[in-house]
Amino acid sequence: MGGHYVSSWKKGESLQWKGDDGKLYSYGIILELEPDKLLKHSLYDMKTKERITSTITYRFEDMGKYTILHAEEELAFDMRDDQFEEALEGWDMALDTVKEIAERKDIKLK
Repeated sequence: MGGHYVSSWKKGESLQWKGDDGKLYSYGIILELEPDKLLKHSLYDMKTKERITSTITYRFEDMGKYTILHAEEELAFDMRDDQFEEALEGWDMALDTVKEIAERKDIKLK
């Protein structure tokens, strides 16, 4: 399943993952943003959009000819095995999309 992030890319604004099927799969708020260095955002429970389920941090380490992406998820609850497997699938899609956005020249982060 493909998809894309929907955001204004400003601190305090929403960050959403929308699938190619048009369905919204995740919703959060940008907590910290340093262009070319850091993106930290919350993720909310999709049923209520009130309870934070995790905080995700992407750090970009410039190595000259390439960039290393470090990703970390701080969970607000203990995961069951089925939730863990679902999260792994979500990470694959999210990391591919972060890479695509990081390589684009037409997006300006605030």
